[in-house]
Amino acid sequence: FPRSIRYCLIKAQISLHEITGNYIGTFKNKAERQLGRLRSDLDYANINEMIAVGLHEFLDDFQTKLFGVGEDISNTFFLLRPTNNEMHNKEVSQ
Repeated sequence: FPRSIRYCLIKAQISLHEITGNYIGTFKNKAERQLGRLRSDLDYANINEMIAVGLHEFLDDFQTKLFGVGEDISNTFFLLRPTNNEMHNKEVSQ
């Protein structure tokens, strides 16, 4: 199973970097950094460490980190932020 998870992380990382235009191994936003860190953690983990921590605990931690990557992607690419005009109009109306 670790290979299938690693494969998915690699594909996600490739896709993210195709969107941003950054090289893999570099980052310019939190989503790229967190996904790279998660992939690195998995790349350098070994099965004995996973079993020592507990497989269930390892997977829970992985899922939590993966959820964080999803939030970072959402915040980086989909979150609508107020424009300068909206901020100015809000300040004027108060």
